Amino acid sequence: MPLSCPECDAFALSGGTNTLICTACNAQIEANFLPLFLISGASGTGKSTLVCHLRPLLPDCVVVGGDLLVDVTNRDHQSFLGRWLRIAYAAAQSGHPIVIAGVIEKTELDAHVDRSLVGRIHVIGLHTSEEVRVARLQARPRWAKHSAEKRAAKIAEHVNFAKRVAEDAELLVDTTENTVENIAQEVAAWIQQRVFSAMPSKAPAG
Repeated sequence: MPLSCPECDAFALSGGTNTLICTACNAQIEANFLPLFLISGASGTGKSTLVCHLRPLLPDCVVVGGDLLVDVTNRDHQSFLGRWLRIAYAAAQSGHPIVIAGVIEKTELDAHVDRSLVGRIHVIGLHTSEEVRVARLQARPRWAKHSAEKRAAKIAEHVNFAKRVAEDAELLVDTTENTVENIAQEVAAWIQQRVFSAMPSKAPAG
């Protein structure tokens, strides 16, 4: 969906290479299109725990859990993805790349109408052994409400999702036995390297 143009107020502003272009008044607005870092993985791989440990290691990034924008009254997945792309765009205008940890697939973001609002999408995949994943999921209180058949079906869904994440991931991290502190250090270093290379260069003062 187009953004609001600051020149004419029309919702006709769409992404370009280094600018946003208004189709109503032809205004060209300079904008930052920074990378979006997606920490993805099936439930039970440690995404939410990792977020808390990444924040102090990535002070120049906005590090958030994907569930932050879940609306239990409106489960429209395209709206959910669009909200994240727009927030990523807004953060980039202040020079802050966004790191989102959630059950989200890169292919979903790539196909979204607002994809042009962000730069390259990097995927960090978290995975764990099936035994550990099942144990973590079954230990969650809400899973106790499900029948054995429904739990088995949901676990199968997560297994399939994990396979797709592994195919998309540029960095694949096994959380089965490694500590969250070590994982956070590895992931933060990987992200920082790519943030540095993607940030717009600035001319020296004076």
